Amino acid sequence: MSGYRKGIVHWFDVNAGEGAIIDKEDGMSYYVHYSAIDTRDKFKVLDKGQEVEYLLYENLYMKQVDVVKPIKKRRRKSKAEVRA
Repeated sequence: MSGYRKGIVHWFDVNAGEGAIIDKEDGMSYYVHYSAIDTRDKFKVLDKGQEVEYLLYENLYMKQVDVVKPIKKRRRKSKAEVRA
């Protein structure tokens, strides 16, 4: 499988450093480990319900997330910021 897929974080346990992502297209749940999170933040964590883009990796036992990037929502500028 090539190319980034879109999904939603189903759950993520900060203490265990693992969780699951539900694919938006096929509805399948895929395992994700904190080491797969591609972020500049010091503390790697995913929030339940967060939209993400990810790549899948298939090993002998299952498909799992290889790289995951949180999709950041663009913040709308307030009227005061637009006037400045």
